[in-house]
Order: sequence, then C-alpha cells, then structure tokens
Amino acid sequence: MSVRAAAVPVARPLAPRLVKLALPVMRHAVLVLFCLVILLPLLWIALSSLKPVTEIYRVPTSLFPEQPTLQWYDFVLNKVPDLPRYYANSLIVTVSATLGSVAISCLAGYAFARLRFPGRDQIFWALIVSLFLPTSITSLFALYELTDKMGLLDTRLGLILPYTNAGIIVAMFIMRSVFLSIPAELEDAAAIDGCGAFQTFARIMLPLAAMGVVVVTILNFIGTWGEYVVARTLTYESARTLPVAIATLQPQTGEWHFSTVAAAYMLMFGPPFLLMALVQRWFMKGLTAGGIKF
Repeated sequence: MSVRAAAVPVARPLAPRLVKLALPVMRHAVLVLFCLVILLPLLWIALSSLKPVTEIYRVPTSLFPEQPTLQWYDFVLNKVPDLPRYYANSLIVTVSATLGSVAISCLAGYAFARLRFPGRDQIFWALIVSLFLPTSITSLFALYELTDKMGLLDTRLGLILPYTNAGIIVAMFIMRSVFLSIPAELEDAAAIDGCGAFQTFARIMLPLAAMGVVVVTILNFIGTWGEYVVARTLTYESARTLPVAIATLQPQTGEWHFSTVAAAYMLMFGPPFLLMALVQRWFMKGLTAGGIKF
C-alpha cells in the first residue's frame, strides 16, 4: 500500500499554473493594444482616402467606406502637375543623405570601436552628449544663414548636407556597438595575413556588420523622407520635397478635401513602407543580433 501511495503523482496547485498562463496572455494583450493605438491613425487615413466627400463629413462617421472610390488618387496624380518633381526631390535628397550618413557612420563607428588614437573615448562621448543639447530650434537659424552664405538655398545639395549630418551620430553609435560585438580574433587573423586597417574594415568587419548597416539605413531613410521643418526652412519651390509640397498644396487647388490630403499622404507613405517590407527580415535580425545595444 505504501509503495502504491508513493507512486501516485501529486496534483499541482491550480493557482500558480493560471498565473503562469495569464502573464504571457496579458503581455501579448498589451502589445496588441499598443499596435492598435499606433496603427489606427494610419488605418483611418488609408480608409479616408477611399471615401467620397459625403462620407467624410457625415455625422456620425464610419471607419470603413461604404462606397470606395479612387477619385482622390486620380485628383492628386492628375491635378498636381509638379508632383513628379516633388517625388524626385524627396527620393534624390533622401537616398543621397542616407548613403552619405551610413558611409560616414560606418567608418566612424569602426574607428571608435577598433582603432586606438588619442582622445578616442572623449571625442565619442562628447558627440553622444551633443544629442541631448537643446539646439533643434537655435541651430535652425545658424543652418539657414550657413546655407544662404554658401548659396545653397532652395537646392537639393542644401538639403542633402544637413540631412547627412543629422543622422550621423546615432548611426555611428549603433555601428560602434555592432563592431564591438564582432570578435577581435578576426582582426588579428587579418593582420597576420597582411591586411591593413581599411582592408580589414572593408573585407571582414563591414560584411559581418551588414545587419547593423541595414538598421541604420532604414532609420536614416525614414527620418529623412518625412522631415518637414528643415525642408520648409531651406527650400522655396524648385527643391521642395514631398512633405512640404503636400502641406502647401491646399491654397493652390480648389477641390482640396481631407480625402485628397489622405490620398497624398498615402502616396508619400509608399516608398518607406516598400523599403521596410523588402528588408524587414534583415532589419529584425539586425536588432536582435545586437544592432542596438544602449
């Protein structure tokens, strides 16, 4: 009898198991709630771009259009003659600034992570501290005067240079963390094979840091594509980018409704969404592999 009694499994208390199951459910519920809060405005704009005017201003309103229409996309594409130029300006400025910022940040991140030179750590942390200085507004006046003195107002180059500089420090910080996570033995092996510092960086370290490069590329592209304040300050007409153009189109058109604004916004949202969709797998790998370690 005692042997059989000892062989009977003891039932675990129900409360700890319920708590163990409830914690993941609550965690995922909170994440889903945050996702809904973030995505709801975008969903509202996307669906509003498909509504006719009568549904837009109807009270009470509805989330989904009852009679979807593409007339507002047709209006924006056909009634705004300079839209291709605005798109071209945004693409040229964003791609150029992103490439410049990523190239400089990769070189700087590798130098601060691997090379030894006097004042290396002091310079790096001084750059990081500069991110917390309240210069976003005051530097705008200096940026305008400097761009004016260089004769670059209302030019694409006048936007590329400040946009390149704006994304360097954060991207450099990320790339330094990526390079620090790569084993130093690989550099030693490269040095034994006769590689110099630049050859080691280009042939060994940079390919291993590809996921981090994807992360900083996406962050810089999205940050530059949707920027408004600097573009509004430094451009007038010929170099105007898409965010500024959409914000200033209303006085120029007589049939401008919220639906047309929503359609123009969705057209502007397309390139970064497409980029994120194409490189999402590498972006997530870059994050999880140590691309951002604060």
